[in-house]
Amino acid sequence: MSTTTLPYALRRVHTDGTGEIVSEHPTFGDGWQAGTHAVHVDREHAYSLNAGDRRVARFCHHRLMRDRKVDVVALTALSVL
Repeated sequence: MSTTTLPYALRRVHTDGTGEIVSEHPTFGDGWQAGTHAVHVDREHAYSLNAGDRRVARFCHHRLMRDRKVDVVALTALSVL
């Protein structure tokens, strides 16, 4: 049995920076459609569309910032300026 890797891979991205391949697609359009569908179904994670090692699109990456703490000291210093 041969395994074929398609050119575009949709990855689920976790807040710690790790990711996992969710699906592979033959065209950018197919990958884009899968990414937009994924973020509507899964409202917890961000997704990236990669061509090899290069990210070509990202979906809902603002969700990764939700769990990060804001540095209050840095904000205080900025408000003084």
